Amino acid sequence: MPFSEVLVSEDTKESFDLLWGPGNEECVKSVKAEELSQILWLEKDAIALLPFDKVEPSYRILAVDREDPLSKDFNQEEYPLTLRFNYQVPPQFHITLGEMQRLVNFDPSKLTSVALTGVTALVRDTASIMEELGVLYPAGDIQDILAKADITHINNEVPFAADCPAPKADQVSLLFCSDDHYIQLLEAVGTDIVELSGDHFGDWGPEAMLHTIDLYHQQGWKFYGGGKTLGDGLAPVFLSHNGNQFAFIGCNGKGIDRYATATDENPGAAQCDFTWMIPEITRLTNEGFIVIATMQHEEVDSFGSIALQSYDFRRLAEAGAVIVSGSQSHHPQAIEYTGSSFIHYGLGNLFFDQWYLAHYNPKQHINKDKSFIDLHYFYNGKYIGTRLVPLQFIDNARPRPMTDEEAFSFLNEFYKFSLWNGDWIHLYSSGYMSNRIDQ
Repeated sequence: MPFSEVLVSEDTKESFDLLWGPGNEECVKSVKAEELSQILWLEKDAIALLPFDKVEPSYRILAVDREDPLSKDFNQEEYPLTLRFNYQVPPQFHITLGEMQRLVNFDPSKLTSVALTGVTALVRDTASIMEELGVLYPAGDIQDILAKADITHINNEVPFAADCPAPKADQVSLLFCSDDHYIQLLEAVGTDIVELSGDHFGDWGPEAMLHTIDLYHQQGWKFYGGGKTLGDGLAPVFLSHNGNQFAFIGCNGKGIDRYATATDENPGAAQCDFTWMIPEITRLTNEGFIVIATMQHEEVDSFGSIALQSYDFRRLAEAGAVIVSGSQSHHPQAIEYTGSSFIHYGLGNLFFDQWYLAHYNPKQHINKDKSFIDLHYFYNGKYIGTRLVPLQFIDNARPRPMTDEEAFSFLNEFYKFSLWNGDWIHLYSSGYMSNRIDQ
C-alpha cells in the first residue's frame, strides 16, 4: 500500500525513536491520539502506527512484510513493529504475570474471527452444477477464507429432504429442497452455526425441516433464527472462543409472514418479534455477551437500504447488537457504522444460481453476480473491525474473490450508499476495507 505520511501519537513516536532513531519530519507526523482516526480518514496517502490496544473499527489493520496480526499464521517474532521492553522487579516485591512472565498488549489467544455470509440455496442450477462437477465445486476458490475463520456462519435457506428429486437447472417452481449429501459442501467450508430464518426453510414441509435440524445436530452445529418451534427459533444461541462470548440471534423480518412457519407447535423460520427481541439484545449485552443479530429481511435490488430495513437494523444496533447483518439479499447492499455497531444490510449470495440473471438481464438484476463475505474481528471481548471480501461469481455455483481491478470499481459504487457515523464514506479521500486479506 503506497503512502507518503506516517502518523503517530507523541508516545508512539518516542518509542520508535528509541528503536529506529528520529524519523524524517517530512514523513513522520505527530498528532494528538484522539484526532488520529479522523485525520486518517481525511488523508489519502497516510498510514498510522499505534498500539494494538488502541485499535478500533475505524482503523484497518495492515500486514507488514506479509505478517498480519489478524492472520492465523501470524509470527510475532518476525513482525517488524513489535516493541520489546524489559522490566525488573525488586526482590521485596512479588508480581505474578502468568506462565509467560510478560506483559503484552496483543495476545493471539484473545482474538476471534467470525465469518458471516449471505444466501445459500443448494438448488436448481447450483445443484445441477454440483452433480456434474462435484459437491465441493462451489467452494473451490473461497473454502480457505471460510474454513480459517474461528466461527463460520452459513445462512442455508433450503431444507434437506430424503425424498428430494434430482435438481433441474430450469426449475420453475420456487419450492426448494436439497439432497442430503450436499451437506458435505457446508462441512468443507468449516460451518459452525447455521441460520434458519430463510424464506424457503418451510418449502418441503415439517418433516424436511425436522430432518434438516437432525442433520445439523449430527454435525454438532448450532442453529438459530428457526427451529422446531417458534420459541426455539427466537432463542439466542451461544458460542465461546478465546474468551469472547457470543450470542447469535435472528429471525425473519419480512412484512409478509407466510415464509415464517414456526409456531408453538410447528417448525420453521421464526417471525421477528421486536417487542421481545430488542430488550433481549439489551439484556444479553448488559450480561457481557457480544451480540450478533442477523435477519432475513426485505429484498432490494440495489446497494441502498429501504426505510423499513434502516429502521429495523438500526434499532437492533441501538439495543446493543455489535453486528447487525442482513442474510436475505441477492444484490449486495450497503454498510453502516454507528459508533459502536456495524450494520450490513445485505451480503448477496454465497451459493445460489443468480449469476445468469446479472449477465442476461443486467438492467433488472445487475450485481447479482457479486457478493460479500464479512470477516468480523473481536479481541478480549471487544469488536475491533471488519474486513469485507467481495466475491465475483464465475457461473451459477462458484464465487471467487474479486481481482483488485474488479473490487476497485465495485467498492467505489458500493461506498456511495454506505455511512460511517452518519457521514457518507465516499466523501472521504481514504478507503476503509480491503478486498485483499493478505495486504
